[in-house]
Amino acid sequence: MTRRPCDHCASPYEAVRPSSRFCSTACRQRAARSRRNGADPPGAAEQPAHSELVAAVERELAVLGVCGSAAAVTAVELARSLAAASTSPSARASLARELRATLALAAAGRRPSSSSALRRAQDELAARRARRAINAAAREPGS
Repeated sequence: MTRRPCDHCASPYEAVRPSSRFCSTACRQRAARSRRNGADPPGAAEQPAHSELVAAVERELAVLGVCGSAAAVTAVELARSLAAASTSPSARASLARELRATLALAAAGRRPSSSSALRRAQDELAARRARRAINAAAREPGS
């Protein structure tokens, strides 16, 4: 008998036959179900799906200036799910709709650029000064 890792859970076991691949019947059945469902076994190293779509979403979010927002993080995760090869066509369509909606939400919640914030502050100050001037003129005696 030799000691080898299980093909499904990667735990070491004593192989009774040279052709055995799993530590138990339960692991053999789980591996078969995983293959049927297209899922990776638990021992498999997870590598994030990164594609041109994910990169494009990250660039768009950077341009909008909302990289740290909840909507931005959700959009990146949706893009990763959409890029995964194991999704069905109907799931891909649903993910694409949700990604579009999340990107629109992120764009709507974007912070104004510093130049527009400065412009608003200057406009507000000018409006206050104009109101003060009107009030001061109204209070002057003999006007």
